[in-house]
Amino acid sequence: MPKVAQFAELSLSSTPHTPLSSHIAVQNTPTRILIVGGTFDPPHIAHTRLAQLAADRLGCERIVFVPAHVSPFKAGAPPTDAEHRLAMLALALADVPNAKISTIEIDRGRTHSEKPSYTIDTLRELRTQREFQDAELFLLMGCDQALEFHRWKDWQEILKCARPVVLIRSPWDEAEFVRAVRERYGEEEGAEWIARAILPSQGMPMIDVCATEVRERISQGLSCEGLVEEAVEKYIVENGLYRRAQVERGVRAEA
Repeated sequence: MPKVAQFAELSLSSTPHTPLSSHIAVQNTPTRILIVGGTFDPPHIAHTRLAQLAADRLGCERIVFVPAHVSPFKAGAPPTDAEHRLAMLALALADVPNAKISTIEIDRGRTHSEKPSYTIDTLRELRTQREFQDAELFLLMGCDQALEFHRWKDWQEILKCARPVVLIRSPWDEAEFVRAVRERYGEEEGAEWIARAILPSQGMPMIDVCATEVRERISQGLSCEGLVEEAVEKYIVENGLYRRAQVERGVRAEA
């Protein structure tokens, strides 16, 4: 089974650079790193392509994908074995510029298997490593995560460690997100969350793919062309992942 180093840099390829938003300065600033968490069960094109677009918009030199051991909000349905998820993620990122995989949460889960993966623990541990100590960190998340952010462990400390960046994905749309954050947080704090989002009206596309759909299609013997990278689909089939019995047992429903 493929092995993935803790910070294994993957193959690089160039993509056109998108000008940064006018309110984000890039000169004379620390290295910018985009942190992308998730179970990646399996990794699909929305994970990889939206992360690339967000990193380009923010001026991030690197993207670090951090597969979770177990999400604190989805601890009832254990994910696919970590080695499979790491192998699939490495295949999905083979052509993503400056992408790295951190196994920090997987490794922590192996020694503390009963504990879920808390973002603040990961950020604190990353900050002890040289490449992250002086970097400006951005934390990618979706609408649901933004609206539940106050439930995250030590969420105030997370804001000191990294800047949240929100992307709109189906079934959300921009108007619904704006309305929801204002209702949840009030006008002032809601405006802060709206400012943290890269909105479709600012040129960020919406890619309507979720891991649940991919798993269900695989379990039915259907093609996932256009939903996952070809190499990922091949790996899934060759390793017998997401067969119907697994899906019916509730193998992690997540985006």
